[in-house]
Amino acid sequence: DVLAEPGLFRPAALWDCRFRCTADDRRSVPHRLEVILLTGTAEAVGRLLLLEGDEAAPGEEVFAQVRLEEPVVAAPWDRFILRLPSPPSTVGGGVLLGEAPHRRHRRRAATVEALREREAGLLDAAAGVKAALRAAGASGADAAAVAAAVKRRPAEAKEILARLVASGEAAALPGGLHLHASAWEEARRAVLGALEAFHAA
Repeated sequence: DVLAEPGLFRPAALWDCRFRCTADDRRSVPHRLEVILLTGTAEAVGRLLLLEGDEAAPGEEVFAQVRLEEPVVAAPWDRFILRLPSPPSTVGGGVLLGEAPHRRHRRRAATVEALREREAGLLDAAAGVKAALRAAGASGADAAAVAAAVKRRPAEAKEILARLVASGEAAALPGGLHLHASAWEEARRAVLGALEAFHAA
């Protein structure tokens, strides 16, 4: 289905996306609607999971996830179309933001902010690396994991990570792991708090 550098892409069944409703024959597209996703040469049955409300009105553009019954391979910013299985009709489409690490919480400002950051990262490599580090949280990520998350070559990911460390937007740990600055600060506070509690005891 897709020609790519080894290790950079993997099949996924849960995708973040920006969805635009184009359904003319119905008042709105509801949350959890059963759909057929078409992207590249792939065609897969799944459900549309709206993240900003219970429905999308015709012409409305929202962040969403598509959960598929079978995994597909696609690249961030690939276009997609959603159709109803029966009767066959197009309900909308949009752009894939990349495979989703997990089912996202609905109706939360943090969810929308994370997806906006991810979308910006498709146009700006540094923003994409920062979003990948933020998603990794306290576990951190090495250059290979970051490169796979943002679909950039490992050498480019290493260069961006070095710049983020130099600017204080990320922290480098022994063993090649990197943390987003916010995760590093949170870990630092937790360690200091544990030490203070130990000395107080």
